[in-house]
Amino acid sequence: MASDPTSLPKAARIVVAQVCELFLAYAERHNELTTFEWYRYFLQSFCDIHGRMLAKELKPIHVTLWLDRHPGWKGGRRKRSHRG
Repeated sequence: MASDPTSLPKAARIVVAQVCELFLAYAERHNELTTFEWYRYFLQSFCDIHGRMLAKELKPIHVTLWLDRHPGWKGGRRKRSHRG
């Protein structure tokens, strides 16, 4: 799918797992193997839960709830500092 743009589903029908697959195809070509494997590990977990969802329906809350299921993944979150 990643190597043939004509095989991409229409944007309204693409599911989260397909977006992740496209990203991983890119990551495999442009990153070290360990980085690619790290991406694949985390994305597989996400796709196990949300992979069949239409990408256009994915909301930040889906990512937040997924991360909350893995409290040991402290390095998988970015924190913003709030200045008051």
